[in-house]
Amino acid sequence: MTLIEFLNARLNEDEAAARKALPGPWHVVDGDTDRAQVRDSSGGYVAATGSAEASEESLPVPGTAAHIARHHPERVLREVAAKRAAITEIQQHSDFFGRKRKPVEEGLTGYTLRVAAAAYSDHPDFDREWAL
Repeated sequence: MTLIEFLNARLNEDEAAARKALPGPWHVVDGDTDRAQVRDSSGGYVAATGSAEASEESLPVPGTAAHIARHHPERVLREVAAKRAAITEIQQHSDFFGRKRKPVEEGLTGYTLRVAAAAYSDHPDFDREWAL
């Protein structure tokens, strides 16, 4: 598997997960306690377990709730599209000055791709040769 194939596979997984989630944007609703609720745009619970009404014990702490809300599906889909656009541009223009093109996974372009892959370094298909 090449670095680009690896990145595209991870982006496909991110996109599929985002499309299966409740629609965004999500937001945090602070309560009177040290817990918070994450709800979708229709007011439904996003970060809750069990029944449709969340119990106090099932709600995430505020910092976790803010993190969950920040990474709602619409944002993930925008991030996937942006990364795909960058990968496409890198593939098409691996040499910015019009000289003989180098293999896309070498030099600055290769480093840029490895930076993008670093977010997935815990994936079993990640090749340690791609590490920064």
